[in-house]
Amino acid sequence: QEGKGIGLDSLSDDQEQMTEDELLQRKQQKQNLVAVAEAFNEKPFKQAWIEKAVELEILDTVENAKGVAQILYMASNLDKAKVGEYLSKGPEEDYPFNTKVRQFFISMFDFTEMGFAAALRLFLSKFRLPGEAQCIDRFMEGFANELYRQQGGDNSFFKNSDAVYVLSFSTIMLNTDLHNPMINDENRMTKQQFINNNRGINGGEDFPPEYLSLLYDQIKEQQIQVQRDVGEFMKKEEDDEDFRSAWDSILAKHREVAAASFTPAGQARRNIYKAGIHDREMFTVLVRYLRLCLPAVFARSMDDVIVFKTLRGLKQMAMCADYFDMPDLVNDTIEHLLVEGREYVVNVIIQEHSHVAHHHDARETQSVSSRSLGSVATTEDDESAADDTTYADEEKFDSQIPYSLLSTGKGYSEIDYTGASNHRGLLAMDTGFLLVRRYARKVITAWPIFIECLCAMRDARALPKGLSELDDFADANGNVLPLSPYARVSQKRLDDFYTIRGDPEGKNRLNPNYLGGLEKEQSWFSKLWRGSESSRKVVKSHEEYDADNMSVMDFGRRGPQKNAASEAVNALLAVAEEGNVERIVQMGSTKLPVAEQTIRSLMDVVDDFPYSNDPVAEQHAIFSLELAARALLSNRERAVEIFPLFLKKFESVLGKIEEKRIPSPFVIERIVVTILRCSIHLYDIEELRPNLRVSLHLLVMSIPKNFIKEVADRMACGLAIILRASFPFFESHNEWTFMGDTLDTLANFASARVFVFDGIASTVECAVPQGPEPKNGRVEVGFVDDDDDD
Repeated sequence: QEGKGIGLDSLSDDQEQMTEDELLQRKQQKQNLVAVAEAFNEKPFKQAWIEKAVELEILDTVENAKGVAQILYMASNLDKAKVGEYLSKGPEEDYPFNTKVRQFFISMFDFTEMGFAAALRLFLSKFRLPGEAQCIDRFMEGFANELYRQQGGDNSFFKNSDAVYVLSFSTIMLNTDLHNPMINDENRMTKQQFINNNRGINGGEDFPPEYLSLLYDQIKEQQIQVQRDVGEFMKKEEDDEDFRSAWDSILAKHREVAAASFTPAGQARRNIYKAGIHDREMFTVLVRYLRLCLPAVFARSMDDVIVFKTLRGLKQMAMCADYFDMPDLVNDTIEHLLVEGREYVVNVIIQEHSHVAHHHDARETQSVSSRSLGSVATTEDDESAADDTTYADEEKFDSQIPYSLLSTGKGYSEIDYTGASNHRGLLAMDTGFLLVRRYARKVITAWPIFIECLCAMRDARALPKGLSELDDFADANGNVLPLSPYARVSQKRLDDFYTIRGDPEGKNRLNPNYLGGLEKEQSWFSKLWRGSESSRKVVKSHEEYDADNMSVMDFGRRGPQKNAASEAVNALLAVAEEGNVERIVQMGSTKLPVAEQTIRSLMDVVDDFPYSNDPVAEQHAIFSLELAARALLSNRERAVEIFPLFLKKFESVLGKIEEKRIPSPFVIERIVVTILRCSIHLYDIEELRPNLRVSLHLLVMSIPKNFIKEVADRMACGLAIILRASFPFFESHNEWTFMGDTLDTLANFASARVFVFDGIASTVECAVPQGPEPKNGRVEVGFVDDDDDD
C-alpha cells in the first residue's frame, strides 16, 4: 500500500505567507515528527515507532510505505546509521515492506540537474552506509536506477544504469582511500590509477579521461560523508578528527538556510521589546539543539575565540531560559558550567601538590634540614633545582590566564582571548558562579554540583578565608583551639592523595612506602571522582600516620618561588571573591524557600560514612557538614523541622563506631562540634530542646573514652558555654545530673580542665544574685524566697 503521509506534505510546501494558525499547526507537525524520530532511534525494527506516527496523525496506516519513507527522508535527529540499516534490509522476498520504503525513499531525491559527484554526495548525506556488502549493493542499485531514470534514460550521458552502479562503487572506494587516516599518503590511489580502474565500464566504453579526472579532484577536495544534524555528533565518543569533520558538516548547512534579518544592535538597545508566545515557542525549538551543541563545542574546541563565544552563548541561553520561565534549562546550563569548572579546579590542585612536593623532594636530596613541605628555599640554587621539573598537563597552566574575559577583568581596556581554551574551566566556573548568584532562587538541581565546586576550591585553597575555615571553639583569650590529631591526619591524607595523583610514577620521595601502583586504564579525573576502591588504598589509613610527628602542606608560605598552578589558584580565588560565593551560600540557606532541600543535599554525603580509603570524600563531607550547620543556624525559624534531619544522620554515623576502632575520626569530631554548636545557639527554642538533649546524650553514650581524650577540650568548651548560656532552661534534675557527670568526666583530661572550671565558675557567678552595695562599710546579706514569684 502506497498511501501518503498525513501532515507531512505541508512541511515541504513553499508557502510565502502563512496564517498564525497555519504556523502553529506546522510547528506542531514538526514536533510530532521529532517524537517519531526519537521512537525510531530507540527501536527502529519494531512496529512501535510506526504506530506512534499513526497515533500522531503523521501516517494514516502502519502499511503506508511512502509515508514511512517520507519520515526517514524529512525527520531531523534521526540516527543515520539506523536509517541505513532499516532501508538496506533484504532480500525483497523476506523484507517486502523495507524494500518498498527504500524505493520510495530513493525516489524523493532530485538528481535531474546534478553532476554525478554532487548526486552521490546528496544521496549518501541522508544515511550511513551499512558495513555489509549486500546492504551497500541494494543502496547502490537503487541509486543507479534512479539517477539513470532522472537524467534521461537512453539519452543519458551514461549508457545504462549498470555504468552508474559500477562508477558509484568505484567512487566510494576512492573516497575511502583518499580520506582514511590509516593509509599512508604514498599508498593512496593516484588519479591515473583511478582512471585505469574505470576503463570500459560505460556500456563497454570508457568514460572521458577529463570526466574521471574532474571526479577524482572533487572527491579529493571534499570528502563524501553523512551530513550531521545539530547535536547528533555530541552524543557519541569520537576523536578530534571526527569532531572536526562533523563540525564542518554542520557549518556547511548555512548554505541551505536563508539569510537571517535582525534588528540592528543599536536600535535593539534603545527599545524594549516584550517577548510574546511565539518567541517562547521559537526559543523552545532552538534550545533543543543549543543545549547539546554549545556545551560540546565549548568542551572540545581549541580555538580561543570560539571557546569564549560559546561560553557567552551558554550564558545568554540561561538568561533567555530564565526570562521564559524554564528553570530546568537554567539548572542544566549552570550544572554543565560548574562540572567543567570542577574538573579544572581538580587539575589545578594536582599540579599545585606536584609542584610543592617536588620542591620538598629536591631540598631533601640536598640534605636540607627537615621542615614543612611549604618551607621557603634558602638559596638560589635550591630554587632553581626545584623548578627543573615540568609535570603532566602543566603546559596547560603555563598559558596566559585570560583575566580580561573574567568578571574580575572589567578594568581591562582591551579584550584578549589568548588562553581561553586552556583555561575554559576557569571561565566556566566564573560564569557558573555569576548565574548561581543571579538566579539563586531558581537553583535547585544544580545546587549539589555548586557545593562540590566549593569543596574542590577549598581543597585548592581558593576560597575566601571566612568561608573555607571550619568554625571551632576558642579559649578565654579568643585563640582558636589547636588542631586535633584527627584534623592533622585528615588534611595530611588529602595532601598525599593529590600528590600521588600528580605523581603516578612515584618519582617524588614523599611517603616512599606507598607511592605508585595506580591503575592506568582510567583517566586521572575519573579515578579522582569515581575511582575504584583499590585506587583509593594507595593512601595510608588514619592509623598509619603519626599525628605528633607530621607536617602538612602549607601553600601560604611558599616564599619567592611561583608556578603556573599557583597563578591559577590565585585566579580561582579572584573568581570566588568576585562571585561572592559566601553570599551565595547564605542566600541558599536563608532566603530561598528550598532551605530544607539545600540542607538535605549537604547532609546526604554523610550517608557514605565511613571514608577510610577516600580522603577527598571525607574532607568534602566535613565541609558540607559545616555549610549545613551554618544553614541550620541561619534558619532558626525553621530549626524545629530541620534539626531532626541532622539528628537522624548523626545517629546513623555514631551507631557505626566501635570501642576499639573509630573510622574517619575527624568526621566524628566535626559531628561533636556541630551538635555542641547547635545546642549553644538553639537551646532557647522550647520545641527543639528534647531533640537537642537527645543529641547531647548521643555523644556521651556513643563515643568511647579513648576518642574523648583527643576532643575533650572542644567538648568541655562547648558544654561550658551551654551551661553558662542555657542553665535557665534546664527543666529537670536529669539535665543537671547529665551536665555535672559529663563535665566531671571531662575534668579528668588536662586539656579540658580549664574549660570545665571556667564554665562552672562563670555559671555560678551569673546564677547567684549579687548583694547590695556596701553601706557604711557593711554588706547586708539577703535571701532568695523560693515562694516569691518575683
